[in-house]
Amino acid sequence: MDTAYKKKLGSWGEERVDLWMQQNNWHPKEKNLRIHKGEIDRVYFFKSGEGIKKYCIAEIKTNIIHSKKSFLELFNEVGIKKYLKQRQIQNIYKFGEMYLANGKKNIYLRIFIVLKFNQKLKIKNTIHKNSPIKICLIHHEYIILSIEPEFTNINSRKSLLQIKI
Repeated sequence: MDTAYKKKLGSWGEERVDLWMQQNNWHPKEKNLRIHKGEIDRVYFFKSGEGIKKYCIAEIKTNIIHSKKSFLELFNEVGIKKYLKQRQIQNIYKFGEMYLANGKKNIYLRIFIVLKFNQKLKIKNTIHKNSPIKICLIHHEYIILSIEPEFTNINSRKSLLQIKI
């Protein structure tokens, strides 16, 4: 895959997550925020009816799935590591700690994986309900998954952040 195509695919995936988050009353506050040694894909903001503010710091990865086998490979540690780099995980933790240090509370970390289907796949019953990988949305062309940062087994500093997926 060439760089221009990867960028276009990544933007497409980010747009899909933005739409899903907005349907759940989370709104983009920051997009593709440049930080030291990388970037944060999204920071979302939620304000409840009681005035409680919540923030979601998100890393978004997008890929094309060609078969059910390639989809199922995602559910092991090696499969996850194909999508995520240690620096990306560390960046969302560090950025969350910065938000915490600035007095913001209710900070959530999410890793979204958007998988675009190359063919029709039956996915509904392939994820166990106790899996750290959660289905956010199943569309006939793609699926949005959410992964707990701890599941990646990538060493990050201990954090004071509230992590909820």
